[in-house]
Amino acid sequence: MRRLVPAIADARSESDSTMNYLRNTWYAAAWADEVSRNLFSREILEEQVLLFRREDGSIAAVSNVCPHRFAPLDKGRLIGDVVECPYHGLQFDGSGACVRNPHPHGCGKIPPRARLKTYPTIERYGVIWIWMGWKTPDPALLPDYGWLEQPETYREIHGLCEVKAYYELIVDNVLDLTHLPYLHEGGLGVSKKDLEVENVEDVNEGDTYWCKRWSNGIAPSPDFMRFNPILAEFKCDKTNYVRWNAPSHVAIMPNYWKSGTDREHLTNLHIATMLTPAREGHTWQFWSLARNFGLDNDPLDEIMRKAARVGLEGEDVDIIEAQYRNMGTSDLFSLKLAALPGDITPTRVRRALQRMIAQEQAELAEIASQAHEVETEATA
Repeated sequence: MRRLVPAIADARSESDSTMNYLRNTWYAAAWADEVSRNLFSREILEEQVLLFRREDGSIAAVSNVCPHRFAPLDKGRLIGDVVECPYHGLQFDGSGACVRNPHPHGCGKIPPRARLKTYPTIERYGVIWIWMGWKTPDPALLPDYGWLEQPETYREIHGLCEVKAYYELIVDNVLDLTHLPYLHEGGLGVSKKDLEVENVEDVNEGDTYWCKRWSNGIAPSPDFMRFNPILAEFKCDKTNYVRWNAPSHVAIMPNYWKSGTDREHLTNLHIATMLTPAREGHTWQFWSLARNFGLDNDPLDEIMRKAARVGLEGEDVDIIEAQYRNMGTSDLFSLKLAALPGDITPTRVRRALQRMIAQEQAELAEIASQAHEVETEATA
């Protein structure tokens, strides 16, 4: 009987995926308020993941597939901190270990293969982050959404939608704001005239990529005037910085203030977009809107939620899914495109992500080629 060193076995299993994903990184698995003492499952990078809170409130993340007959464990029940399979009653704890075989004819012995894959997690920014790779998890790789932990400064609403498209198309969408006056006219979009006078700078700081836009003496977008009506009383200066961190985490940070002043009536909105591939052609889009105004205005939450449903979950998703149906591939560079200036940052980001995935795939190939050197013979 052959036995692989666990890290090698984990790496080998990653290479079986039909899609190329960056794995040694963090993905949003769920909003923290989605995970409770109820069993909760989500498909992430083509893997079925089961999430639940232990009695002490900590997060357990294990495979949702029972290794006996592949039954979905989320259809079972949680007993203390133990998950019971709904099919034959095998019980597993949060470490993935099978802790009980209820069948007496097997003398209650635990089958050697009765173990669940586990996933490291971190709870931060109101998000459950999951590490899908084989390397040691690195908290330093978490994107910075620190404003989501500043309730005294920002009031936040959030949501989730499933997009029937590759996640790269959604990254392209949120990095390229030149679509705003067309796709989001009358809502989030600035005017076409304001777009013409906008200043743009595309920069990167290591593996962080920015598209920085700013303009002076403009009218805010219709949605911003609905959010903060005082902005309708004067022309505004504006900055809008968009930040990308691998593999698919974006922050959009528009700021409006009274033109010609030292940020008088500053209206700041932070839009977080965290994208998690479910499988080929399906992506979980986690979104958050955090504002520095109207902190005690409950009705404003619903106004902004409606704007998000129309703009983010409606107009954006509709066009992205239509793009996907027309393209039929995630490889944008394999298609003949007519390029525009707004494509600069999305193109740089796509190439950066390609390099990261290629490097990881090369490491996997090296592991596979050397795997036989770490295989050992073991007695049954």
